[in-house]
Amino acid sequence: MELFEERGGLTRSLAFLEDRLFRCSPFDSLRGSLIQSPSERGFSVRSQPVLFVFLIVIAVMVAVPCVPSLLLGAAPGITLRDSVYTLPEILVEAERFSDLQALRNSPGFVAIIPMDDASRRVTSAAEYLGQAVGCHVRSTGSYGAYSTASIRGSSAKQVRVYIDGVPLHQAETGVMDLADLPLASVERIEVYRGFGPFDLSGSSIGGVINVVTESPGKHDRGHVSLSLGSLFTRRLQGSYAFGATGWNILALGSALSSEGDYDFLDTNGTPYNPTDDAMVARINNQIKEYEALLKVSGPLAEGILVASNQFYYRRQGLPGYSTVQSETERLTKTYDLLHLGWRRTFDHALAWELNLGVHGLYQINHFEDRRPKKAGVKPDEKNRTVSYGAVGRLQLPLPRIRQALRGMVSLSREGFRPEETFLETVRGEEQIRRTFAVSLEDEIHLVHDRLRLIPSGRYERYTDRMTPFKEVRADLATYFRGMTETELTHSLSTGTISLVANPGKGFTVKADYGRHHRVPAMMELFGYRGSVLPNPGLQPEVGLNRDVGVGWEKASSSGTRVALECVYFWSDVDQLIMFVYVPFAQASQAINIDSADIEGYEVSLSLGSWRGFTLSGNLTSLRALNTGPVSYLNGKHLPNRPGLEAFGRLRWAGRGISAFYEFSYIGGNYWNPYNTRAPNNSGPLFDIRRFHNVGATVPAGIGGTDFTLEVRNLADERFEDIMGYPLPGRSVYGTVAVDF
Repeated sequence: MELFEERGGLTRSLAFLEDRLFRCSPFDSLRGSLIQSPSERGFSVRSQPVLFVFLIVIAVMVAVPCVPSLLLGAAPGITLRDSVYTLPEILVEAERFSDLQALRNSPGFVAIIPMDDASRRVTSAAEYLGQAVGCHVRSTGSYGAYSTASIRGSSAKQVRVYIDGVPLHQAETGVMDLADLPLASVERIEVYRGFGPFDLSGSSIGGVINVVTESPGKHDRGHVSLSLGSLFTRRLQGSYAFGATGWNILALGSALSSEGDYDFLDTNGTPYNPTDDAMVARINNQIKEYEALLKVSGPLAEGILVASNQFYYRRQGLPGYSTVQSETERLTKTYDLLHLGWRRTFDHALAWELNLGVHGLYQINHFEDRRPKKAGVKPDEKNRTVSYGAVGRLQLPLPRIRQALRGMVSLSREGFRPEETFLETVRGEEQIRRTFAVSLEDEIHLVHDRLRLIPSGRYERYTDRMTPFKEVRADLATYFRGMTETELTHSLSTGTISLVANPGKGFTVKADYGRHHRVPAMMELFGYRGSVLPNPGLQPEVGLNRDVGVGWEKASSSGTRVALECVYFWSDVDQLIMFVYVPFAQASQAINIDSADIEGYEVSLSLGSWRGFTLSGNLTSLRALNTGPVSYLNGKHLPNRPGLEAFGRLRWAGRGISAFYEFSYIGGNYWNPYNTRAPNNSGPLFDIRRFHNVGATVPAGIGGTDFTLEVRNLADERFEDIMGYPLPGRSVYGTVAVDF
């Protein structure tokens, strides 16, 4: 009551604040500073990104007419009275955000790729990721070929990949092969651009890909599909979900095989002489793939337990470079992922939520060359990776002070042991990485929840250990002499600050600023027998990321929804690791030598549904330049980063029938860091890619049965993502699916 004793003074103070804040006094100063020259101001937008982002958000907030009244707690034109009234307590109840709503409401920018039609199309996770804004995918061939992802101009090593929050990123090489990702069991794929969520177990410069598998659900349902198509491709999928005594169970299986013998243009190793070019078939490109998932969820200890086991097996030929194809090399990959998670919301005054999880992953990669072992023949390799870990996540809402705290603690261990067979089998040195990570995020609600300030911090500790080398080349003994019982530790702290503004009228403004890193892979640190020299002095790559964007969404009473998002991003990446060739050792070595300046913008559009039509598309413009100290690389474009990339999809559905058209565009990009002419004599750039896909689904006349026909690469264009590894031309697939 003492606070309101000077009620008249309070009213005058508020009026004074209103005059000072909203009648342009500080904004006159701001306007004056903005029209000054950079030298007069003493800073630039690029040099003061935090202030720049803050000013943008505040400007948008002030531009909305209703914001001043919200700040003052009264509508315009209403005078504050001198009386104080005590109102009864009002209880407001609202439905909990769904997972998708929570993702869209979170800081940072995330692309969500639904897998609604995946069971009716013969495609891969890599191809779906290539449709996401800001994400560029490179592939060495057809289905199952080695593929990697780059987000906002990052390298593949700067992108972390997870399945249901469990890390798949291998510490040995640092690169995740997207062909290893399952698809039959996937519900959606989340692509976090530039800034990953705080509750995943590692920092990332480029971004994060999180694959979310199907949930068992509460209703019995089943699905079976059979697909046939080009390259003698066959696929059979089946799933069934049911509930029993409060527990929900999902069982899923998939099997695929393909010959992969598509035609391509062989230059015979003479790109400047077209007279000996010929269309030949890709050989030794067969693939067999099997996938299974068992997932169970149910009540346990007043919470929910989710247990899943994912099995994956792929055996394929490795045709190699286009002009010198291999007939004998094969690769077999197998992994089994076990994940147990438990969550509970405690019904106390704060309603805090606890999530606990443990996981284990066992993986074998087996390379074999079936030629007799002699000089010039590669040895067979069998590399085993075993990893396991635990994670705890806590969410603590604090409504009285309009904040929400979230924290994460994780521990993991990953062990890698290679094995080579030439004339005899030799087991390699064991390499172990132990990781400890803890993160904390605070969500602060301001201006009647129209502005949220979200700072977060993370601490990570990596401890890498390698047992002594048993056998090395004699001429490299000096390099490996000090590597016995080697143990390295990297302790890193990173942080991010985000602003999310909801000024109204369907607009959302987001801005993020943060520093991230990539710890060197163990192969970069410890080398690999005789082909890669060790460099234990390597430092982590460091990236300073910023972005700011505006989103607008509007839904009509008729069900039509329009969503538009525009984002500008820029990053400075230092201490980039690259491999250099050491001539006298005839081996390569990783060193910190490069840096890069990356900037671009992303535009996403979604429209639907209007008279059965839905339209979605995105565009990414990118400029990535080398700013390192090497004179012949400085100022050059980073390779394999297209300057322009776009994707569009038009779909119509009605009366049980649906049809779609997809268009993919990838602009020319440099094939090497020197920006020199490519061996295919087409200049320094890869050719521009334009892909067209069409398809339709019609009911078969039997309950729950439909037929889908899809044509990929309709114009039969022939391209390469990686020099010497051609992509397939036109392909046709048909799928019969039954839902019950």
